[in-house]
Amino acid sequence: TATFHTTSAPMVRKNVPLPELVFEDVLPGVGERWLTLLVQRHHDDTMDFVVHDPATCSVVSISVRDSRGESSAQLLAENKDFGKGLQVLLAVEEMIVPPAYVVRVARGNMDQAAAWRDPHEQVYWIARKELAELWECSDTLSF
Repeated sequence: TATFHTTSAPMVRKNVPLPELVFEDVLPGVGERWLTLLVQRHHDDTMDFVVHDPATCSVVSISVRDSRGESSAQLLAENKDFGKGLQVLLAVEEMIVPPAYVVRVARGNMDQAAAWRDPHEQVYWIARKELAELWECSDTLSF
């Protein structure tokens, strides 16, 4: 029998709120698998975009910090091999006006030309702010 002793206390982060689940969806038929898309907002306005394959426990994720109205937008993309011939592309584009993220989930194919697009690509538009917050900064909106 092995005995393990530790002299340090486990790291516990006190008073840090859990991330808010903003959006969740199931992506059927991506390379004959079912994937999940999760979007979470942290207390510091960082957004996590995660695609997960429950069958293989493969994950691809992107974290984006809100630019808070700066004039430059972010575009981030990750391509990951989920095994058994499935490449998954996750791309997140930050829009300035209206404040939102455009999220794309598609099969990646390194054998195709760079301009190739997955015909089954899933595209989501996710607001960066609540509607009530948009009314407060109505100088950026025109009707």
